[in-house]
Amino acid sequence: MSGDRPSLISKITGNQGALEEWRAAVAFERLHHAWLLQGPRGVGKAHAALLMAGGLLGVPGGDTDGSVAQLIHAGSHPDLRIVSVPVDDKGKAKSEIPVDSIRELSRFFTMRPALGGWRIGVIDSVGELNRNGANALLKTLEEPPSQCVLFLVAHDGDFVLPTIRSRVRTLRFAKLSGEDTNAVLKDVGLNETDARDAAAMAPGQPGLAARYASTEGLAGFRAANSMMAARLPPSAEALSSMAKAAGKSQVSFDAALEAIRRQLLARASEESAAARAGRFALQVSQIGELQREANALNMDRTQALVKVVELLRDPATS
Repeated sequence: MSGDRPSLISKITGNQGALEEWRAAVAFERLHHAWLLQGPRGVGKAHAALLMAGGLLGVPGGDTDGSVAQLIHAGSHPDLRIVSVPVDDKGKAKSEIPVDSIRELSRFFTMRPALGGWRIGVIDSVGELNRNGANALLKTLEEPPSQCVLFLVAHDGDFVLPTIRSRVRTLRFAKLSGEDTNAVLKDVGLNETDARDAAAMAPGQPGLAARYASTEGLAGFRAANSMMAARLPPSAEALSSMAKAAGKSQVSFDAALEAIRRQLLARASEESAAARAGRFALQVSQIGELQREANALNMDRTQALVKVVELLRDPATS
C-alpha cells in the first residue's frame, strides 16, 4: 500500500486530447489491455487512470459519491488494484516497488471479476519498478488475461523497457497552462499567494505544486529563493537559514532544491560567459542527481544539504 494514493475525482483539468483518445477506444470497443500514461510529474496521470478505471467499473461520469465510487475511494473495490511504492512503519516511502507486488497483481488478474465486468490494475509508477518487477510485468503483458485492463503511469525521464512499450497503447500527457494550473491549485484550497508560489515551484504541474504547498514546503521554497536572490556564493547566514527551513521534512527538502535548481537554470540562461553558464547548468545536474541519490538511499537530509552547500560555494559561480 502506498502512502500517496491517487483519489477518484470527477474531472481532469487539461490534457483533454488524451482523455478523448481513451473515450473513443471505449466507445468503439477497441479497448487495449494495457495503457501507458506518459508525461511530466504532477499533471494528473494517476488521477486520469483512476477516472478511466472508475468508468469501466461502473462509476457514472462525474459521480464520485455513489457506492462504487466509495469503494474506490476506500481502496476496497474487489476488482481494482493500485500498485505503488510501499511505505515503512514510520511512514517513509521505500525506494522501489517490490517484485512481489507485481506478482500479486498478476495473480489478481487470473481471477474472475468479483462484481462482473472488468478487473483493473494501476501501476504508479513504472519508473519505480526494479528489473525483476519490470520482467514480471512483461510476462503479464505477453499473455494478457481477458476482461482485464492495466494502466501504467510513467513520468518523463522514467526508463520503460522497449518490450513493455511495444505491448501497450500510449496516452501522452503534457504540462498544463498557467491558468489551468492556478485553477487546480485554488480548487484544492490554496489562497492566491500560496497558489502563485506553488505554481512557481512546479509550472504546469499542479499535482507536484500542491505537494510542495504545505507550510513547510513553502517555507523551504521561499528560504531557498531568498538565499539565491543574493550574489553567489551565498553567505553563511543565508545558507544556514535555507538549510534550517529545507531540512524540516521531505517536502521542504524537495521544494528548496527545486527553487535552487530553477534559480541556477535562470542564471545559466542569462549568463553571457559560456564557461559560467556551463557551470550553472552543471550544478543543476549535480543537485538533481544528489536529490535522487538522497531519496533512493534514505540519506539524512542534513548530510545532503551539506553537499548542496558545498556546490553553491564553488567560487567559479561567484
